[in-house]
Amino acid sequence: MRAAIVVGNYVNVVDGVALTYQRLVRARAQAGDQLMVLAPGGRTLPAPASASFVPVPSIPVPVQPEYRLALGIPRATQRALERFEPELIHVGSPDLAGVAALDFAAAHGIPAVGSYHSEIARYLRFLPLPGISAVGPLLERGVWAFVRRFYNRCRHVYAPSESMRAALRARGIESELRVWGRGVDTEAFDPALRDISWRRGLGIPDHVPLILFVARLRWEKGLANLAAVLDGLARTPVAFHSAIAGAGPARAALERRCVDTHFLGELRQPELGRAYASADLFFYPSTTETFGNVTLEAMASGLATVCADAIGSDELVVPGVTGELVRAGDVGGAVEVVGGLLRETGRRVGMGRGARGRAMGFCWGRSFSVLEGHWREALLG
Repeated sequence: MRAAIVVGNYVNVVDGVALTYQRLVRARAQAGDQLMVLAPGGRTLPAPASASFVPVPSIPVPVQPEYRLALGIPRATQRALERFEPELIHVGSPDLAGVAALDFAAAHGIPAVGSYHSEIARYLRFLPLPGISAVGPLLERGVWAFVRRFYNRCRHVYAPSESMRAALRARGIESELRVWGRGVDTEAFDPALRDISWRRGLGIPDHVPLILFVARLRWEKGLANLAAVLDGLARTPVAFHSAIAGAGPARAALERRCVDTHFLGELRQPELGRAYASADLFFYPSTTETFGNVTLEAMASGLATVCADAIGSDELVVPGVTGELVRAGDVGGAVEVVGGLLRETGRRVGMGRGARGRAMGFCWGRSFSVLEGHWREALLG
């Protein structure tokens, strides 16, 4: 198959979207597909011989300049796309390059499919701008109107979870909605990677449990609730340490609020897998996920996971078996649940075993096979 993939982040920022598409390109190239990826440019990324990366013009995203906003597809790039002769176009971001790709598909009679990755409209309410609480709802409705028009031009729209698929239908996406789930590398994320010397290097006693949070440090990741829960736990008699892995524009403010927390910065493999496995509990209060890659990584690493009861997490976490779900924004409830697991070592360890077992059922190979099936059915109309 010859497929063109147009996505907003492929090489600029290491996040779930970029890593998913990089894995997808490697897998489909190994299967014999010919792929062209169009995305905002950045660092050079090694690519299989049967895949090419074509940068498109972009500007830094206001407030979050590490991300870039694609401005479209130049005519020269469109000519290269014509020479490539794709059988299918897959758009992954509702931006101007995505719109240009849908226009190109319509003009050339090429099936176009889309995938939904990020709650962009909901992110607006978390922007650190004066007056955002007053204008945020209006902006959010405007962005959603654009997102609806964008995805309703696609033959298929792929949601990463069943709960996200249902939410998209309720929000007015009328195209055929299908689930394209995710996987996890259970060798890279494995309880066997636990490293007591790593913990001791941070000054964590062997018998004291460690709470871990992993994400890009942006406010929509539930950072305010994270800080509030850690502060609440510090007011209880339970002993614990906490660590935050990730980089982003909110780090400095978060460091001021979480003065006793270990800030690990952005971790890559194998350090990331070691950090997960060396922790004792994963806490993730984000309510803006579409799947929850980091939650699945924590589960694969054998951690009991406590997450907000929200889209994505509600399909990964099995309450009482692999962890617990707490009402979104309920700081007191989260303190009680996390505190209980910190005190009850046996229950926490048992949930970690359950989490590892459940994570073993999430395979990247199966994920990409499902997507291949969706692609082939899209070609048939």
